[in-house]
Amino acid sequence: MKFEPQEIVIEGEWKSIGPDGGDMHFVYVTKNQVLFASHGFGGVWRSTDLGEHWELIYNPEWIDLNFQSMSEADGVLFAGGNYGIWKSEDDGKTWTRVITGNKDLDSSPSKYEVVSIIALSRTHIYFSVKIDKGALLKGFKVVKHGFFELKDGKLKFYELPEGASVYVVVMLAYDQDFNGRNLMFVSSSESGLYTYDFSTGRWEKILDKKTTRVALDYENNYVYVGTIGDWYYRGKLVGGKWSWEHITVPGKTCPVAGFIVPDPYNPERLWFGTETGVRGSLYRTGSKERQVATFIGVGFWKNGKWYDLRINPGWAPTVAIVKHKKGEDKSNYIIETEYGIGARIAFVPRPAKSNIQKTEDGGKTWKRSYNGIYADTINKITLIETGLRKGDIVVTCVSGTQVTKDLGESWEEGIDFTIGDIGYGLPGYAWGAVSPSEKLEGKYDLLVATGYPPSYFTGNGVYAVNTEALKMGLKKDALKRIVKGPCYDLVIVGDTLYVGRMDSGVSVVNLKTYSVSELSGIPPDEAGMNVKYYDGMLIVFTIKGGNKDIDSYFFADSRTTGGIYVFVNNTCRTIYKGKRVINVALHGDEMVALTVDGKIVHFTNFVKDWEVKLPSAIYSDMAVDWNNRVVFLSTFDEDTPGVLYGDLDNLKTTGLKPLEGILTRRVRCLLLVDNYLFAGTEGHSVWRFKITKVVKHVITYTLTLVSSKMSANVGDVVMLSGKISPSTSGVVKIFLSINGSDFKEIGSTILSNDRYTFKYTPQAPGTYVFKAKCFSFQDEFLAESNEVTLTISRKPTEEKIKPKILISVDKKKVKVREPVTITGTILPSIPKIDVIIVINGPKGTFTHSITATNG
Repeated sequence: MKFEPQEIVIEGEWKSIGPDGGDMHFVYVTKNQVLFASHGFGGVWRSTDLGEHWELIYNPEWIDLNFQSMSEADGVLFAGGNYGIWKSEDDGKTWTRVITGNKDLDSSPSKYEVVSIIALSRTHIYFSVKIDKGALLKGFKVVKHGFFELKDGKLKFYELPEGASVYVVVMLAYDQDFNGRNLMFVSSSESGLYTYDFSTGRWEKILDKKTTRVALDYENNYVYVGTIGDWYYRGKLVGGKWSWEHITVPGKTCPVAGFIVPDPYNPERLWFGTETGVRGSLYRTGSKERQVATFIGVGFWKNGKWYDLRINPGWAPTVAIVKHKKGEDKSNYIIETEYGIGARIAFVPRPAKSNIQKTEDGGKTWKRSYNGIYADTINKITLIETGLRKGDIVVTCVSGTQVTKDLGESWEEGIDFTIGDIGYGLPGYAWGAVSPSEKLEGKYDLLVATGYPPSYFTGNGVYAVNTEALKMGLKKDALKRIVKGPCYDLVIVGDTLYVGRMDSGVSVVNLKTYSVSELSGIPPDEAGMNVKYYDGMLIVFTIKGGNKDIDSYFFADSRTTGGIYVFVNNTCRTIYKGKRVINVALHGDEMVALTVDGKIVHFTNFVKDWEVKLPSAIYSDMAVDWNNRVVFLSTFDEDTPGVLYGDLDNLKTTGLKPLEGILTRRVRCLLLVDNYLFAGTEGHSVWRFKITKVVKHVITYTLTLVSSKMSANVGDVVMLSGKISPSTSGVVKIFLSINGSDFKEIGSTILSNDRYTFKYTPQAPGTYVFKAKCFSFQDEFLAESNEVTLTISRKPTEEKIKPKILISVDKKKVKVREPVTITGTILPSIPKIDVIIVINGPKGTFTHSITATNG
């Protein structure tokens, strides 16, 4: 995306403010008990107190960067993910990029994701990769089916003897003395488990399954590996041949058996986890079923049976098991059972509200451990403008809804809820929120809309929320559905609730009786999804089309259409039809709209007067600072900065500039409150930008004026024209001075492609002096032209010819019916003309017409 030079500069600072939670996919603990957590949408968090508190590692280069693998050697941490390989020499406080020499791996973001890494020393690592999804969508298909070695800056690739698809995932485990052999274990999700013998340079396939993560019991020379759909296997070399034991979990189904690792305190005790193969997983099963049962488990595997087996639901792609540090008392880190000892403390990444879970009793129970991990996906950020909770900001997230009363400095205790099945089936995403002027039924002080996606859930609607009950931990009377169906925006005017629906139209709800009617005037095939109330008017902007099972369809699908409807005194006025409008901003008699095809459209008194086509990107939302006339735009586009801004009145001239500092390009929504800009993201929760200064540089415009004539006669048409630079839009007013009089405005015209024309017809002779002035559509003066002088004269007149007509008769006196000849001459001679002879007689006047020739 190309950005033009910016004439406006905004100063301030971004801050990640929460809420906490969100899907998590990776966790790792170092020998020094420093924890790291990350997930697929980007972000790496660090904890130095065993998960009590976490902090985002802020690195301006880490835009949507994630970690998927880590290893350590000689005091150096190595990490790999979607931005190649990084290393840290200060326990992960700061990181530097490891340049491998492979351009596809060293790019930002990388075309590969580093999914497994093994560090042997500061200068010697092994790693494996999979093709990045984004690169694959852009056509990159160079498969690396095997593993890399980076030693002393030199890169080497070891390729498996079988081919694979672009979706293959390769995992590694290494033992330089596995039964006396120097072996790399290479697990392919498509080809199975191989070993590579560094001594002989030979590959050997040792398990023909679709295998996942591989781990080693170095003490007993066992190899453990998971599979796609066939649980786990433990292998051992017996008499030079591999012997395998199938490890299953009774009473459970196996989508993806992601990992199985020996307990660091007791190799007979095994930790294992499963994944969905759809969501939150590196692996794909081919199934589209999202509600897949997954779990984390730990138990003793002895003689083909489980003992002291502990199972906890929820996906578990990895596990981080904590060991005591050198000099610490080991007893603080172990549990004792009748089957032996085992690790007491471990962490596992989980979906949504579970995020990072911690066990302190060896896997029997798990608790939340993600204070400070702001990794949620935000649906909508709503400022409550009226009612009991006026001034609060409600943030609806995929994993729950929270409220801040102090612009994001803190989150209201006891309010962190999801809306489940209360008798109508599950609802979809939570969207807009409002607060009534008094508690409904004496209980409910908050209303929350739920809707698509997915399209098939039956529990959607508007839910009344009793926040006091939530704070007290009560489920009874905490929630009540008052409107059914998929809903998005909510507006309260008096005792009436207007509900922007995601299926069709707008619902009108009486908050005293909960009776529902429909707002008339909106076409039934359009969903009145967005509703705003401004200065006594209800503004509705609709959507038609789009995939309702995708949570970005209302801003990302350029095929969607819709309209803008204004309701005043129950009268509907259509002011726009066309591409879907994502959001509007209103101020005085102005309205600005952002459309799904990337246009800013400006209206004055609800009449469109200009539009600007924005640079190509997926725009998700808009906010306008009317005091400084700055427009903010969010994008959901991997090739575009997440938040942009520009001069509203000069977008065409000055373009857009990134509001740098936010570590994601996946921004879904915006909210501007005073000098705080809030950005709701996918996977990074809410970021807040505090605007400390807005600097607007003066733009110097040049306006020209030329005339089609330098002199003319009264009544002639004179064409005035000119152009303005740099490029902008606006109104050109034409002024005229006649014979030294004061200049007066005589008309105006609109700039078109930076040019204008104006026609003028002088009505009197004299000296005419013209000049032009250009104004923005907000009547801001931009430029004045040069003066053009014209001399206007009277038209020359031709002398009129007054011909003389001489006639005679051949007789002076005649009888009745006697013929008379009349002859005549016209002077000067005229070639041909009609002549009328008038005869007066006793019986009246008679005429006779003839044609005279040559006089």
